[in-house]
Amino acid sequence: MTQFLAPQKRPKPSCSSRIRTHKFDPQTTRSNMVKVTEFKVGMTCDGCSSACTRILNKIEGVTSVKCDVEKQQILVEGDADENAMLEALLKWSKASGKSVELA
Repeated sequence: MTQFLAPQKRPKPSCSSRIRTHKFDPQTTRSNMVKVTEFKVGMTCDGCSSACTRILNKIEGVTSVKCDVEKQQILVEGDADENAMLEALLKWSKASGKSVELA
C-alpha cells in the first residue's frame, strides 16, 4: 500500500534573512578596478587593427588591447600613460594617413 504524505508548509523567510550585507573596502575595490582607455581610430582593415595592437602592446603598462574595425574603436586595458599611447598612435597615424583621437 502506498502512503501519500501531505505537503509540509515551509515557513516564509523573514526580510532580515534575505538581506545580505557586504563590507565595502575602498582600497580593495580600487585595486580590483581596471583602467580602460578608449581611442577613436580611422581603421579600415585588419591590417590597421593589427598594427595598432602591436604598437600599443609595446607600451609599458598595457595589459590588453581590443580593436573593433567596424566601430573604429580601440579599448586599452592597463595603467599605461594615456599620452604615451596617444603619441605612439599619432606616429602611426602620420605614416598611414589615418585619424586618431582620445575618446
